[in-house]
Amino acid sequence: MLFISFINDLLDRTENHHTTCADDLRLNRRIDTMEDLVSLQKDTIYISEWTKANGMKINLKKLEALHIARCLEKPSHLYTVDGSGINFCESVRNLGLKVTGILRRNKQIHQVNRKAGAILDMISVAS
Repeated sequence: MLFISFINDLLDRTENHHTTCADDLRLNRRIDTMEDLVSLQKDTIYISEWTKANGMKINLKKLEALHIARCLEKPSHLYTVDGSGINFCESVRNLGLKVTGILRRNKQIHQVNRKAGAILDMISVAS
């Protein structure tokens, strides 16, 4: 509960849509213009400064960006935190669901089918 009230100070000051889950924070923004890019970068800078001011560190290994688009074109811009570039990834897990940059569910469906098959195998062995 303390963390939630603590982080609300941060969230009230960001310009972009955000979601939190436990100690994870995600920023989301539709990028149509250069101003949108700048806004998202400003929020990453503000979050970095906020964590330092509150005696915390951003885990750069967990930091990643997902570019969602209908085409496979890679983004030409690079977001940074503390001078380090944020890597773009092909997919992220969000509350157990795998979200890909082209919004296909193939990987998620394959993973669920594989887990269900493993469970059925265990049930058939046990009976």
